[in-house]
Amino acid sequence: MNRKRSFRPAAAGLTLLALFLGGCSASSGTAASQESVEPGSSKEEYAAALAGMEPVTLTMQLPSAPKSTTSAPNEAYAAAVEEWSGGKIKFDILYANSRVTINEMNAALADGLVDSGMHMPVTEPESFPANTLAGDLMFLQESTPLAGSMQLVSSWIEFGAQQEAISNELEEYGIQPLLPLLPTSGTSLLCNGQAVTSLGEAKGKQIRAGAPSNVPAIEVLGATAVSLPVAEVYQGLQRGVVDCAAGNAVLANTVGLFEVTTDWTLDPEVQLAGTSMSFGFNKDRWDSLPLAARQLLWDRLDGYIEQHLATTVIKQTGEAIGVANKAGVKFHEWAPDARDAIKAHLNSFLEEAPGQAPKDVDGAAFVEAAKTANDRWKTIITEDLGFKDDTAWSELDSWISENELDVSPLSDRLMEEALLPHRPAA
Repeated sequence: MNRKRSFRPAAAGLTLLALFLGGCSASSGTAASQESVEPGSSKEEYAAALAGMEPVTLTMQLPSAPKSTTSAPNEAYAAAVEEWSGGKIKFDILYANSRVTINEMNAALADGLVDSGMHMPVTEPESFPANTLAGDLMFLQESTPLAGSMQLVSSWIEFGAQQEAISNELEEYGIQPLLPLLPTSGTSLLCNGQAVTSLGEAKGKQIRAGAPSNVPAIEVLGATAVSLPVAEVYQGLQRGVVDCAAGNAVLANTVGLFEVTTDWTLDPEVQLAGTSMSFGFNKDRWDSLPLAARQLLWDRLDGYIEQHLATTVIKQTGEAIGVANKAGVKFHEWAPDARDAIKAHLNSFLEEAPGQAPKDVDGAAFVEAAKTANDRWKTIITEDLGFKDDTAWSELDSWISENELDVSPLSDRLMEEALLPHRPAA
């Protein structure tokens, strides 16, 4: 592969071992079966196609704990692949970043230290400029709890699958993308001691930005953007180092921020850009597998997507809302002056974004495709599938406890329209 990274000494031996073993796997892959399995094939048909395959155990690193809402999509995916492969493909799941930190996962995948897992291209913008620009554009969706959250996820799953600039830079680095763009929610504002909803309230405040793309929006409000590692945000809010932190509900709940915050500005009209994770494989390891195995790994993304929508996005956000409510956190929307200022900034960014595309990418077409995907999935979700927002953000936990949410029609549409055209083929 074109790019390799060096790990800290403690991991170096493991890296060499992984590369050695990966080389053995890749060499055996030259004789791997190229028997193809049709889309929609049964479990029995897959088992028959893989009957002659040597069993493999693939490592998969996740940033979260076992049986958590964050880990649920990957756990469901691993179980489905093992079952449908007749036990030929198994996963050894490495939880809680137990092998490398999340910031090292791009290189860990490329070097074969792990076979698959969750990683964040945005941590290396110089290596993944197209992925980074896509992340900066993750504010195009409606900022509503149900339909808006589904629109965010669906539009970027499709965009990530269809844009060659996204997949090419990952593959050149050494990563086979399966789901390169997996956001969970937009970015809102958590504050300790005083709500920040207007320009007057924001003036002079110290706000942890969370991502470089949030810095200009925070400055537009009249506040000062502060860089603070995730591990220090809790104490930063507790001790008054920062007045507020920009982040999403899932992160806030995971880090325990509702213990040290009093006010949450979570607006139904406008939020800052969300942060995306990615799910990928070591490219050499992927290429060494029989075609039918790669097709199975692709086809069982249906369950992954369904779990991501229902559990990681909706359920986990609802859990965060519930924790905030129990902690007595007060919910707010942006005041008109602040909302207008943020909208004006985001509109200005949209106009400038084409010029930020990599030099070999048509920036105008890239941005227009992102807007088209968001508009298309908004229509699919609200009109074709009939998902409506009939609850406020602050009441999402109650809504979830009182309603059944079936996202399988949406995950089916995503598989058919976004992923099937890119299914592995001979």
